[in-house]
Amino acid sequence: ADTVDIQLYYRPAGYVSGDIYDVQKLDDHHLGFFVADAVGHGVPAALMTMVLLRSLTTTVPGPEGRTILPPGAVLENLNNEMILRHGDVPRFATAAYGIVDTRDRTVTIAGAGHPAPVVLGPDGTRAIETSGGLLGVFPEATFDEAEFVLQPDDMLIIYSDGFETAFPGDGADDYARRVPSNRYMHFFRQTAETWRADNLRAAMDELAGKLNAQSGSLHQIDDL
Repeated sequence: ADTVDIQLYYRPAGYVSGDIYDVQKLDDHHLGFFVADAVGHGVPAALMTMVLLRSLTTTVPGPEGRTILPPGAVLENLNNEMILRHGDVPRFATAAYGIVDTRDRTVTIAGAGHPAPVVLGPDGTRAIETSGGLLGVFPEATFDEAEFVLQPDDMLIIYSDGFETAFPGDGADDYARRVPSNRYMHFFRQTAETWRADNLRAAMDELAGKLNAQSGSLHQIDDL
């Protein structure tokens, strides 16, 4: 849309996944994007993702059509809905939700205990830090927002924490494959470089290929 291009990469660790994403066209010039990671694995985490998506409210009726909710309010509503739905065993999730104005690439984003999104520019990488705890823990929790402008040669990556174990290194044994690291940032930077030299699809295909080449990639530890 306008000056924004989006690509998605999604790889569950098993038959069901606790990671979800959503991208919505909010109006003619705004896109909403959402990534969440339900704490835990298997069916319980997958069921929680259904609750998260059903409860995700990004716009509300207004006097002149639908009004776009700011990211902090979206996460506040989602948090309160999760707490209302708590059963005998409460479940929690991390999340990031943002809005981009496709006319000038202004991004507003809020996070809930989620890995910080990163902006990769030709001159360096910066993390977009937001304060906010896990969804489903504290009633009436608030979620601060960060705002920035993506330059034409900036790439924004929103990801789940499965990437912390996705690149264990050559010859890693079972223990080493489970140790978190930030090696993924090197591969994110390569992805951005390929995008600038070619296109976003080629960059994401290259990232997928590098994930496939990792030790234990057929039995990855976490959803990506």
